[in-house]
Amino acid sequence: MKIPADLSRALTGFRRVFTGVNKQSKTRINDREKITVILTGFGGKDVLGNWSGETAPFLKEMKDLLDVRNKVRLCNLAYEGELYGSRVLVAATGMAKVKTTACLSEILHVYDKKIREVILVGIAGITPMKGGILDSLGKVRKSEPAMLGDVCVSFLAVDYDLQHYGADCGRSSLPEPKFWDQKSTFQAKFIKGDKKLADELLSACKKVRWPAVPKGVEKINTLYHSGSRFPKVWEPWECLEVTSDLYWHDLRSDCRARELAGGLLRREYGRKISPDSVLVVSSMEAVACGAVVEWWNRDHKRAIGFSYVRGASNFSHPYVDTDGKPVLGALESLKMSAKSGGASYAMQTEALPVLKMLELRSYV
Repeated sequence: MKIPADLSRALTGFRRVFTGVNKQSKTRINDREKITVILTGFGGKDVLGNWSGETAPFLKEMKDLLDVRNKVRLCNLAYEGELYGSRVLVAATGMAKVKTTACLSEILHVYDKKIREVILVGIAGITPMKGGILDSLGKVRKSEPAMLGDVCVSFLAVDYDLQHYGADCGRSSLPEPKFWDQKSTFQAKFIKGDKKLADELLSACKKVRWPAVPKGVEKINTLYHSGSRFPKVWEPWECLEVTSDLYWHDLRSDCRARELAGGLLRREYGRKISPDSVLVVSSMEAVACGAVVEWWNRDHKRAIGFSYVRGASNFSHPYVDTDGKPVLGALESLKMSAKSGGASYAMQTEALPVLKMLELRSYV
């Protein structure tokens, strides 16, 4: 039967409109279904069956949890679910660069186009004071203090391990570390992630209600600074992670880390940024995470964002007396920090910017 011309034109127009609506709807659904990957170093359930570790703040809030470790077996833990209307994958990679690289690589292979962004969240050591406690003459500096529970949000990180180190220049009986850069070019010496994602996390920080400072944390803060305060959020131009598989806890290593950090910040921001104006967080995964995401984006033509949030769980060296001399040995100082509750507190403060960011997205 021949369809009248007027009816044929009407049906054609209807098909166009109907098809267009379907395409738009499908696009919206795809955008909404993109997954935010939240990576942590460790976490799980304790002997009582309660969530613990760096994953705990997220898994406690997640809805419709689905254990997906059978998909990503190189991760220590992996759950899909929903946080404030956003699809998320929370994974514990295991600590240090190798475990992190293996876990994240498998996540990217399995989820690939579904991934919107990767956010690394974890605890870290921190320079006790902006620019370091001691000035170039070894005198105690009067500068802005960092506290346990403080948060560093950044998209930049530099590798501490890719350099030469010697006890001294030939006189190996003297314990005076000497550092100098490798002359070779290494792809993962530093990473640059997604500044927009870091900015979104920083904006979310302004709306976070920080938890009260525990007594043990307050005691350590006061020991270093003669006072304590609520957490401060340090921005990417004044803090970043210096990634290392070595947990340092001494003044010289912290000073060297700030030299590396200052160099990367000068390169990124195109202005003079001195090691005396920055602080660093010392941890083990940011360069590995950022490098894997960068390489994946390059080789698969993706645009997955990467940034990280670190919570200060301990200071990077022992506290000093009025003459700038360490009061405790490194081992004694670390044991003291471990008893303070700084790690548990930092696990709360580091997670809050990410949770708040996802909550704010749900209002849009």
